[in-house]
Amino acid sequence: MTPDSTAAFDHISAGYDPDPALSMSLHADAYTDPRWHEIDQRDTMPASSSSTRKPPD
Repeated sequence: MTPDSTAAFDHISAGYDPDPALSMSLHADAYTDPRWHEIDQRDTMPASSSSTRKPPD
């Protein structure tokens, strides 16, 4: 199962519910598998560093 497959997304999100009171955490693979880290960076991080704020000096 590759992280880009629908089955893989179904697997890690099996405990998710739109209602936070009913929702469980994502499957551990979502936090520990380096392939998911790459997907998280690709899909959630800004495309370029110019869109992020520079920390104050």
